[in-house]
Amino acid sequence: MTDELSGELLPGSASRLVRLIREALGVTNDEPVQVYAPPHRSRMDGREVVYAPVTRVEFEALRALPRDQLMRLGLRAWDESGLLLFPVEWYSLIPDGFEVLTISGKREQFVAGVTDDDCRYGVLAYGIVPSEVQGQRPSPFVPVADPNKEN
Repeated sequence: MTDELSGELLPGSASRLVRLIREALGVTNDEPVQVYAPPHRSRMDGREVVYAPVTRVEFEALRALPRDQLMRLGLRAWDESGLLLFPVEWYSLIPDGFEVLTISGKREQFVAGVTDDDCRYGVLAYGIVPSEVQGQRPSPFVPVADPNKEN
């Protein structure tokens, strides 16, 4: 399944919005206009998410893993802040009350069914900042094997 959209813009008589779009484009009400919207829910890095934490302990342990290992697990960098966004596949597994950092810089307690599940390019709009980025001590946990690397 893809979320890519492709087709023809409706005639101007379909709605006020369509008429305004056609006016902004400088085309007549019936002139053919091709519309294309690239996929925004699909991952663009080609990575398949094959691991997901399932317990609160595993989610908490993620904070202590190195950034590169988290990215191999499917998290994606947001910006220079160090924020790594969770893969959308993890939404139903995030424990209630788990603290996440949003792309707007707010700390929130995750609540299933309440916290936004919208995604762009395969990731949610929140995640974690690894301890190494925050300057905290290294992890006492054993690193998770890279699921994308053959043995």
